[in-house]
Amino acid sequence: MNIQNDMLYIVLVLFILVAVLWFQSYVRRYFRFIAGRERIYIDANTILVIGDYIRLYIFLFAGIASVWVLSFASEVFVNIWQVIAEYFPAVIGILATVSIATVLLQCSYRYISYISGELHVKPKTTVSEKNAHLLGLLIKYTLIIIAISIVLVFVLSIIGRRETIFAAFAGFFSANAIYIAFMIVIVIIVFVVDEGIGMFLEDLKTHTRTFTPQIISLLRGGIQYGLYSLAWLLIIYVVLMMVKMENLGAIVIAIYFVIIIFILIIFIASTIKHASAGIVLMSVNPFSKGDTIKVGDIEGDVVETNLFVTKVKDVHEEILTIPNTRLINQTIHNFSRVKKYGISIKIEFDFEIPHKTVERVLINAAKEVPGIVKDPEPFVRCVEIRGSKILYELIAFTTGERDEEIVRSYLINAVQDAILASDMYKPHGERSNGCR
Repeated sequence: MNIQNDMLYIVLVLFILVAVLWFQSYVRRYFRFIAGRERIYIDANTILVIGDYIRLYIFLFAGIASVWVLSFASEVFVNIWQVIAEYFPAVIGILATVSIATVLLQCSYRYISYISGELHVKPKTTVSEKNAHLLGLLIKYTLIIIAISIVLVFVLSIIGRRETIFAAFAGFFSANAIYIAFMIVIVIIVFVVDEGIGMFLEDLKTHTRTFTPQIISLLRGGIQYGLYSLAWLLIIYVVLMMVKMENLGAIVIAIYFVIIIFILIIFIASTIKHASAGIVLMSVNPFSKGDTIKVGDIEGDVVETNLFVTKVKDVHEEILTIPNTRLINQTIHNFSRVKKYGISIKIEFDFEIPHKTVERVLINAAKEVPGIVKDPEPFVRCVEIRGSKILYELIAFTTGERDEEIVRSYLINAVQDAILASDMYKPHGERSNGCR
């Protein structure tokens, strides 16, 4: 067979496996769905067991179908298929007998619980506990004896041809002894290397501050993935060599490395993107450790910054991790580097009220608010005329880094108290978004 035909058979096998995975997933969901409904003779556990057996048979038939397809691509699979075709009925008979007996035993336990009145659903007449126990034992051992008898019949049919089975396996192992030994050595080496690296990295967690335990664990996972994926790749290639499909093995290796290179390119590109953002922030230096900043809807104190992320502790004492790529794409407010921070409110007054009276009442009210600084002093300006009213804006300053909304609330309360305590006409107020 040429390599094109081999690839066609491999694709067909992959199609069978994908279809089987989808179907068994559907079977699992369906049996989990119906398992929640209580029945007299069958419980949820038995329903799940039936689903597991059905999935087992699905995988079994998929494997047999795959061997049958691959028998057209390799003589090794032809011999395997011949053995399967010869002994498949007996093996299926044994599995079917065991699975049916298991399900019937589960159903018998449920039935005994029902007739003895242990379930929510009660029979019209219950059986005494002693009689129910005896009936359960009778059903149980009857099923076991019948199942063992049937299994023995199938086993004897296989033993009658044991020479053929032993000869087939002996021939296969003798012809591929070197390959099998090589796979065993690969498994041992990978296991030893993985354990050694694991011990070293675990020891490194307690003896270094350069790398966090999370980074070391991530490194451990990456090394494990690399080792085991390489081992599986070599084993797959050796297996393909055993069945005389070396060319296909070379294609598998090539595809594997192409995928790995593609993943590395994506990873490196993402890493470079985050690292570049960190370098930009370090060069611009918009904040330092301990500064109070606001980025979007996140506000808090900077507790840590590195090449990839910045960590901020908010007012709830929670540590928030912000990617540096987000920081360079949003406006950063650094309250710690601003000596004075402006707060404003807007309010309307009638024309009849002199502007000097408005300025005096509002400024005096602002000076009494905790957190409002005396230098620069609060001031009032006229914004616009609205019909028979004038819109004024009161602007005051605070050194508070995080309490803008609190000071604004105090300021509004103080203005309200001052207006109510004065002889001014009761105004119509409105709050602005503030200024900085």
